[in-house]
Amino acid sequence: EVAVQLIDFFDKGAEAHPDRPFLIDECESRTFRDVRKVSHRIANAFRAADIAIGAKAAVFSPNAARAFECVIGTLRAGCVWVPVNTRNALQENIYILNDADVEILFFHGSLEDSARQFRLDCPKIRHSICIDRASALGPSLEEWTGDQPEQSKEIDLSPLEMATLAYTGGTTGR
Repeated sequence: EVAVQLIDFFDKGAEAHPDRPFLIDECESRTFRDVRKVSHRIANAFRAADIAIGAKAAVFSPNAARAFECVIGTLRAGCVWVPVNTRNALQENIYILNDADVEILFFHGSLEDSARQFRLDCPKIRHSICIDRASALGPSLEEWTGDQPEQSKEIDLSPLEMATLAYTGGTTGR
């Protein structure tokens, strides 16, 4: 029996259509090939930072191609993606980050004030990476991935491993 991981679905599309657009936002269009390379660099940066398989990573961003590249890289690293919604109240996101034991925070520069508060109120966050520019809170995504290779070691995870941990919108309570 072959275990299929969430990242395998992306890789299948990347193999079939490497030059087809995969992510499009108001600033850029990224092909499957482009995103695959970045996701490998992100996975290698996780390893270089000694982030364990299964660690929780949150992406806090408005809709942006770079944000989803971080999601794909998180999954490729064998880590768990914890979505945090920019429309949530600050305290609700702080609750989610703490409750999920998030260690890595990817954030968009337009949300740096909230990210700063997360760092103050979420002591388990060890790494903050700004996805679109340099930040006083941590390196930019480009700096963090640096000269990491565009190919990473394949991780053999059990099909029972967690890939994402999503919280409800709060209508049913915490």
